[in-house]
Amino acid sequence: MRLRGLAMVSDLHTRGLVKWGPDGAAVLVVPSELESVVRQDRQTINAVLRRATVFLRQLATSGPDPFVRLRDARWTTKGCPSCGGRLAERELRCELCSVAAELALDVQTDSSLAPSRPQKTRSGSDVPISKDACDSALEG
Repeated sequence: MRLRGLAMVSDLHTRGLVKWGPDGAAVLVVPSELESVVRQDRQTINAVLRRATVFLRQLATSGPDPFVRLRDARWTTKGCPSCGGRLAERELRCELCSVAAELALDVQTDSSLAPSRPQKTRSGSDVPISKDACDSALEG
Protein backbone atom coordinates (compact mmCIF):
# COMPACT_ATOMS: atom_id res chain seq x y z
CA MET A 1 0.00 0.00 0.00
CA ARG A 2 2.94 2.35 0.62
CA LEU A 3 4.00 2.19 -3.04
CA ARG A 4 0.46 3.01 -4.12
CA GLY A 5 0.45 6.00 -1.74
CA LEU A 6 3.75 7.22 -3.16
CA ALA A 7 2.37 6.92 -6.69
CA MET A 8 -0.87 8.62 -5.60
CA VAL A 9 0.83 11.69 -4.14
CA SER A 10 2.96 12.05 -7.28
CA ASP A 11 -0.17 11.72 -9.41
CA LEU A 12 -2.06 14.30 -7.31
CA HIS A 13 0.87 16.69 -7.75
CA THR A 14 1.07 16.07 -11.52
CA ARG A 15 -2.68 16.73 -11.82
CA GLY A 16 -2.28 20.03 -9.96
CA LEU A 17 -4.24 18.80 -6.93
CA VAL A 18 -1.45 19.55 -4.46
CA LYS A 19 -1.44 23.30 -3.98
CA TRP A 20 1.07 25.34 -2.03
CA GLY A 21 -0.07 28.02 0.39
CA PRO A 22 1.68 31.37 0.75
CA ASP A 23 3.68 29.98 3.67
CA GLY A 24 4.81 27.00 1.58
CA ALA A 25 2.44 24.56 3.29
CA ALA A 26 0.95 21.89 1.07
CA VAL A 27 -2.80 21.98 0.49
CA LEU A 28 -4.49 18.85 -0.83
CA VAL A 29 -7.51 18.91 -3.16
CA VAL A 30 -9.29 15.56 -3.23
CA PRO A 31 -11.72 14.99 -6.11
CA SER A 32 -14.65 12.76 -5.17
CA GLU A 33 -13.52 10.00 -7.55
CA LEU A 34 -10.22 9.66 -5.63
CA GLU A 35 -11.57 9.90 -2.09
CA SER A 36 -11.52 6.17 -1.34
CA VAL A 37 -7.95 5.67 -2.60
CA VAL A 38 -6.69 8.77 -0.78
CA ARG A 39 -8.43 7.58 2.39
CA GLN A 40 -6.66 4.20 2.15
CA ASP A 41 -3.25 5.80 1.51
CA ARG A 42 -3.59 8.84 3.76
CA GLN A 43 -0.65 8.00 6.05
CA THR A 44 1.80 7.81 3.18
CA ILE A 45 0.35 10.89 1.45
CA ASN A 46 0.51 12.90 4.69
CA ALA A 47 4.10 11.78 5.36
CA VAL A 48 5.24 12.83 1.88
CA LEU A 49 3.43 16.18 1.93
CA ARG A 50 4.74 17.05 5.41
CA ARG A 51 8.26 16.38 4.18
CA ALA A 52 7.71 18.30 0.94
CA THR A 53 6.47 21.31 2.94
CA VAL A 54 9.59 21.29 5.13
CA PHE A 55 11.88 20.77 2.14
CA LEU A 56 10.26 23.55 0.11
CA ARG A 57 10.72 25.99 2.97
CA GLN A 58 14.37 24.95 3.28
CA LEU A 59 14.95 25.37 -0.45
CA ALA A 60 13.52 28.89 -0.24
CA THR A 61 16.12 29.77 2.38
CA SER A 62 19.09 27.95 0.89
CA GLY A 63 22.32 27.64 2.76
CA PRO A 64 25.55 25.69 2.53
CA ASP A 65 23.89 22.34 3.39
CA PRO A 66 23.17 20.42 0.16
CA PHE A 67 20.54 18.18 1.76
CA VAL A 68 17.08 19.14 2.86
CA ARG A 69 16.19 17.42 6.09
CA LEU A 70 13.55 17.18 8.77
CA ARG A 71 14.41 19.13 11.92
CA ASP A 72 14.41 16.13 14.21
CA ALA A 73 16.34 13.85 11.86
CA ARG A 74 19.51 12.28 13.16
CA TRP A 75 22.44 12.32 10.82
CA THR A 76 23.53 8.80 9.98
CA THR A 77 25.92 7.42 7.43
CA LYS A 78 23.69 4.39 6.89
CA GLY A 79 20.27 6.03 6.75
CA CYS A 80 18.36 8.63 4.80
CA PRO A 81 20.19 11.98 5.05
CA SER A 82 16.84 13.78 5.14
CA CYS A 83 15.03 11.82 7.87
CA GLY A 84 17.48 9.24 9.22
CA GLY A 85 15.20 6.38 8.14
CA ARG A 86 16.25 3.11 6.57
CA LEU A 87 17.51 3.13 3.01
CA ALA A 88 17.12 0.55 0.29
CA GLU A 89 20.37 -0.56 -1.28
CA ARG A 90 21.90 2.07 -3.60
CA GLU A 91 19.32 4.71 -2.67
CA LEU A 92 20.22 8.31 -1.82
CA ARG A 93 17.04 8.93 0.24
CA CYS A 94 14.21 6.82 1.62
CA GLU A 95 11.11 6.50 -0.59
CA LEU A 96 9.10 9.11 1.33
CA CYS A 97 11.87 11.72 1.30
CA SER A 98 12.73 10.97 -2.32
CA VAL A 99 9.19 11.71 -3.53
CA ALA A 100 8.94 14.73 -1.20
CA ALA A 101 12.24 16.16 -2.49
CA GLU A 102 11.06 15.70 -6.09
CA LEU A 103 7.83 17.59 -5.31
CA ALA A 104 9.69 20.40 -3.53
CA LEU A 105 12.28 20.74 -6.30
CA ASP A 106 9.53 20.71 -8.93
CA VAL A 107 7.69 23.52 -7.14
CA GLN A 108 10.94 25.44 -6.60
CA THR A 109 11.82 25.36 -10.32
CA ASP A 110 8.35 25.85 -11.85
CA SER A 111 6.98 29.32 -11.15
CA SER A 112 3.44 28.23 -12.07
CA LEU A 113 3.51 25.85 -9.08
CA ALA A 114 4.95 28.40 -6.67
CA PRO A 115 3.13 28.87 -3.38
CA SER A 116 -0.05 30.87 -3.78
CA ARG A 117 -3.23 31.48 -1.84
CA PRO A 118 -5.37 28.28 -1.86
CA GLN A 119 -8.95 28.57 -3.08
CA LYS A 120 -12.01 26.37 -2.56
CA THR A 121 -12.91 24.33 -5.63
CA ARG A 122 -16.00 22.37 -6.60
CA SER A 123 -13.98 19.23 -7.25
CA GLY A 124 -12.64 18.90 -3.72
CA SER A 125 -11.61 20.47 -0.46
CA ASP A 126 -8.52 22.58 0.17
CA VAL A 127 -6.98 21.93 3.55
CA PRO A 128 -3.61 22.95 4.99
CA ILE A 129 -1.49 19.85 5.38
CA SER A 130 -1.35 18.62 8.94
CA LYS A 131 -1.17 15.31 10.73
CA ASP A 132 -4.66 14.41 9.48
CA ALA A 133 -4.76 16.43 6.25
CA CYS A 134 -6.21 13.63 4.15
CA ASP A 135 -8.92 13.00 6.72
CA SER A 136 -9.70 16.73 6.81
CA ALA A 137 -9.78 16.97 3.02
CA LEU A 138 -12.10 13.99 2.81
CA GLU A 139 -14.47 15.41 5.41
CA GLY A 140 -14.66 18.84 3.71
